[in-house]
Amino acid sequence: MKLVTILCDSGYEGEVRNIIDRLGFEGVTCVCRATGKGRTGPREGTTIWPGTNSLFFVLTEDDRVSPLADELKRFWEEQKKTLPVGLKVFASDADELL
Repeated sequence: MKLVTILCDSGYEGEVRNIIDRLGFEGVTCVCRATGKGRTGPREGTTIWPGTNSLFFVLTEDDRVSPLADELKRFWEEQKKTLPVGLKVFASDADELL
């Protein structure tokens, strides 16, 4: 099993959710309006540090990671032609412990 973590600007939450749904993933959790600080600076959802992120956690079989990553990359490539797109995708092993 793999855990795919998707971090995106909250403005792209709907598009990312549509990709996940279209590919038929069921083990999905979304954390909306996440705040933090990264390479582009703070995102706190405030006037001084505007913007928030959305985090998606997708638990899936190993062979389904590449199709998801490919679709997200296509979305990123298309969007970045006109706007910078805050999107990161990570995959890690997921061992069920309980």
